[in-house]
Amino acid sequence: MSTMGVLFFIRSNRGNDDVEAPIYMRVTIAGERYELGTKRLVLPANWSADSGRAKGTRQRFRTNLKLKGGSI
Repeated sequence: MSTMGVLFFIRSNRGNDDVEAPIYMRVTIAGERYELGTKRLVLPANWSADSGRAKGTRQRFRTNLKLKGGSI
């Protein structure tokens, strides 16, 4: 049986929370990992690693909606 998982994460500049970091999507299918850039940026201080999404305001809500495949 094949399993699949999706994870959103950021790659930040080691300790520099003042610079926006790119958001990546990792898809794992049957143990094989594939990473894709989403072409979206977020400040590391505004990112929740636990939930894999941006925290807070309307602008960040738009980022979360785009990551989920919704339209604005």
